[in-house]
Amino acid sequence: MQKLHANSKHTSRRIIAVTCTVMAISIIAVVAIFYRFYDVSKQAIIGKWQNVAVQTANRVNYYMQMPIDAIEFSAVSVNAMSRAGASHEEVGEYLINETEIYSSTISENNTGIYGYYKGVYLDGSGWIPPDDYQPTERPWFKEAVYGQGKVSLVQPYLNLQTMTMMMSVSKLLDDGNSVISMDIFLDSVQNEIAKLTDMGFVKKSYVIDKDGHIVASSNSDEIGLTVQLSSILQSQNAETSFSVPVNSDWDCVLVMNEKMIFRSLYIIYIMSAVVLFIVIVMISVAFFHINKKYKEIESLNDEIMAIADIYQAVVRFEVAADSVSVIQSDIDYNEIITDCSQNWSQNYSRFSEKIASSGATLLLRDFLNPLTLTARLEGTNSISIEFIDRKGRWIRARYIVVSLTEEGNLESILLAFESIDEDKKRQETLKKLSETDLMTGIKNRGSGEQQVRQALLEGKHGMFCLMDVDNFKSINDTFGHQIGDEVIKAIASCLKKTFRDSDIVFRLGGDEFAVFCVGVNDTEIGDRLLQRFFSQIETIHIPELCERLITLSVGAAFFPEFPKDTFEAMYSRADEGIYKSKRDRGNQISFNSIRDIIVK
Repeated sequence: MQKLHANSKHTSRRIIAVTCTVMAISIIAVVAIFYRFYDVSKQAIIGKWQNVAVQTANRVNYYMQMPIDAIEFSAVSVNAMSRAGASHEEVGEYLINETEIYSSTISENNTGIYGYYKGVYLDGSGWIPPDDYQPTERPWFKEAVYGQGKVSLVQPYLNLQTMTMMMSVSKLLDDGNSVISMDIFLDSVQNEIAKLTDMGFVKKSYVIDKDGHIVASSNSDEIGLTVQLSSILQSQNAETSFSVPVNSDWDCVLVMNEKMIFRSLYIIYIMSAVVLFIVIVMISVAFFHINKKYKEIESLNDEIMAIADIYQAVVRFEVAADSVSVIQSDIDYNEIITDCSQNWSQNYSRFSEKIASSGATLLLRDFLNPLTLTARLEGTNSISIEFIDRKGRWIRARYIVVSLTEEGNLESILLAFESIDEDKKRQETLKKLSETDLMTGIKNRGSGEQQVRQALLEGKHGMFCLMDVDNFKSINDTFGHQIGDEVIKAIASCLKKTFRDSDIVFRLGGDEFAVFCVGVNDTEIGDRLLQRFFSQIETIHIPELCERLITLSVGAAFFPEFPKDTFEAMYSRADEGIYKSKRDRGNQISFNSIRDIIVK
């Protein structure tokens, strides 16, 4: 736009015409922007509740995955025992041992392992069935046979003794006639579903199996009924609902209260529209007065654009006036800065509370304190800090000296806020990569040992194991290093399947691995865990190895064994155990203690 000439009517008419045109375009643009904002925000709300549905389904899936994994693992062992000709007594003893492990290590919400083995019912919890009990007529047996070797989730039923919903998880064994099963309580699933409706955003919540039976419901009276998902949505008159699969056999369904979840949108955007309308009116009134400053603004705009790509906000602090003025700011900062612009020495604390997260408020407040700036800026032109804002982003705040008085006192200072969130996330990614063994995906030696040392410093007890592959050099020499790498990856996979997330599993290097099992202080339990690991090792199938078996030698030690026990002493005991195991190779375990070393 050309420079305004005060005495030119023609120019005045043009300015008025341009003003009206700009206002019309602005109104259309504002309407379009608000509509877009509304749509984006609505999708964000829907995405949030979709995520809630997915998280709920994941928690239900996690709860159900424990008995599924237990049945899968036990089936492998019982199949192996069956092929070896194990008796009913041996299999029964195994089920009792497994029941004891699952009740203490995995969960107390189950009745233990039981099954039908070669014509005889066996129960790991010690339950003795009545004389007329026919295992082959029970749903858990029939569903397992129908599943043909796949883990089957039997239709839930109401336990009349405890008045709680239960479900059987069962699997047909390789002989085609034997079945193992586990009964689990569904209280946790019901509680997970019921609590979703507490805040009023969810009208109804369900878990429904593949046949339409309600496994869990926010209305407990509906449990056990048979329904169709479409009929639920139709009866609730719901346009917004979410259905997420659980274990491929169930669905987690959320029917939303649309008035509740979208109510905030209407209030926010009506108020925003009013505020922006007022802003547009003020802009139109001020338009005629801006022309005389046009060139200054044009020049300043280039500077602002250059800064805008770097900083979230830049303000100028005038020390004598005790006020700040905005040079550049995005929507997150602009209103807050404007609200606190006067009496900065009194309002900087309130500014800190609105910008920083609760944990970083004091840090930012101390940094912004204008009363201590002179001392902190002595000998330098800039100081900075890094903090987390209310949206969880990393921000760097920086004071920069602009000018001093003739006496050398601070006169004008820039305060800039820069987003460094991407840099921080990149650093976290690099840190994670530095702690991971690239071949196997488990922790490397440095991070693994550091976590074990930290656990010991925190007073955690447990079992430390060192593992070494038997004759690994022979595998590399005979089949090549590529096959050797496949063996290492397969062993790492077995470690991840066997041990818990709370255990520290890492690769020392080459064919050596280590595990620290938190809370395992008993040789019997430790032996069971390692035997379970050996069972996983036996399932490794690498065609290029032909009939070559993979075995490991394991040395194990418990911590602590004496008051001033150390990581190094524990490591030494486990290392000594490996040498004992290698005397008789083939998945051997040697538990080594300080007493063994003293006797030696």
